[in-house]
Amino acid sequence: MEPTPPTTGQAPDQTKFGGHRGAFLGGLVVLLVGSPWSLGATLLGPLAMAIASVIWERRGRRLSATGHWLAAICGTTIVYVLFSGIVTKLTSEKSLGHIRQFADSVQKAAAPQASPAWSQRIPPDVATRQDEARTTYERAQTVGIAYGLAFGALLWIGFHGSFAWAGGMLVGYGINERWPGRGAEALRADSAST
Repeated sequence: MEPTPPTTGQAPDQTKFGGHRGAFLGGLVVLLVGSPWSLGATLLGPLAMAIASVIWERRGRRLSATGHWLAAICGTTIVYVLFSGIVTKLTSEKSLGHIRQFADSVQKAAAPQASPAWSQRIPPDVATRQDEARTTYERAQTVGIAYGLAFGALLWIGFHGSFAWAGGMLVGYGINERWPGRGAEALRADSAST
C-alpha cells in the first residue's frame, strides 16, 4: 500500500470556472429564459457588453458596471431597431393601404355632422375657433401617439436590456470570478487614497 499525502482541507484547483459555476449556469438560464420574449435581445446584450469591455481595455481602462449596463441597453436597442425595420419591410403596401383606408374611414365617421338650423345664429368667429380646436386636437393626438410609441419602445428596451445585463453580469462573474466592472471601482478607490 502506498501512503497518501495528507489533505489540508482545501479543494484542488478546479477549472477556470472555479467555484462560480452556479453563477455561470444561473446567468445562462436567465439569458435563455429571456431570449424568446425579447426576440433574442438578451443574448445580444452580453455580447455588446463583452465588445465594449474589450474596447475599453484596449484603451487602458476598465468598463464600469454602469458601462456594462449601457452596453447591454445598446445591444437590445440594435435588436429592437432591426426587428422594427424587418416588420416594416415585410408589411406589404396592400396592408398599409388597408390601414390607411381604415384610418380615413374612422376620420370620416368622426367628422362633424351638418349643423342644425339654430347654429346659424352663432357668430361666425365661433366656427373658426372650432376649426382651430379640431386642428389642435389632431396635433395633440399625433403627439400623444408618438410619445406613447416612444415610451413603449424605451420600456421594452430598458426591461430587456436590464435583463440581459443581469444575465451577462452573472455569466461574467462565473467566468472571471469577479464582477465585470469591479476593477474600475477599485482603481478609483486606490487613486483617491493616494
